[in-house]
Amino acid sequence: IEAMAGEKVIISNCKTVGTEVHNSRDICQALREMQPEILKMVDTTARYLGMTIAHLVDIFDPEIVIINGPMVWSSRYFVNAIIKHYSLNCFKDLESPPEIITSELRESAVCVGGGIIILQKFFF
Repeated sequence: IEAMAGEKVIISNCKTVGTEVHNSRDICQALREMQPEILKMVDTTARYLGMTIAHLVDIFDPEIVIINGPMVWSSRYFVNAIIKHYSLNCFKDLESPPEIITSELRESAVCVGGGIIILQKFFF
């Protein structure tokens, strides 16, 4: 997914259309300004992520999906676009589809998750 929809890909695509962005903070600022080129790039990224989440939900049937990352923290537009594309691509007619939420742990999510895995190996 990173190769198709990661931050570096968005930045590269923006540069090809003449929009100068250097990081996710610049992308989020451009989103707040509703720059059409950025909206298009971000919607493409959200489509890939939404489709991927839909396929993973179809396989694993989770109760909840947590999304995380700088653009998720900074842009409700991006989160809504991911949810829209998830809804369009989910194959199962689920009685109770999983809730898609943003992480409250932000940058700490990887560390906390790693710590939990280590604790589970020692105690369970």
